[in-house]
Amino acid sequence: MENLKPAEQSYRLGDIFFEDEHRKWVALEQELQAQGYSLEEVQALRRHYKEEYSEVCAREKVVCRELNTGKAILNSMIPDSISDGRKTEYNREIIRDRKEQPVR
Repeated sequence: MENLKPAEQSYRLGDIFFEDEHRKWVALEQELQAQGYSLEEVQALRRHYKEEYSEVCAREKVVCRELNTGKAILNSMIPDSISDGRKTEYNREIIRDRKEQPVR
């Protein structure tokens, strides 16, 4: 309806060129009314949920930063050899395999 608004206003001022747009406007307006809303209510709801979404996204960014900070602190406190015994063994195997491969 926002796209049709200028054409609807022109039609109401007497410009019959926009009759097709007017019919679409009326059909959409009736559909909104059948669902129990007006255009103003839908616009208000859209603004409300857009603001709420922005706030939730901002909170999510803060939580992700805090989580990453916590992970970094945890990783710095636990030595690699203790945190994952398989990790050091895996690294040794990679180094050994690299040494055994022929040089080209």
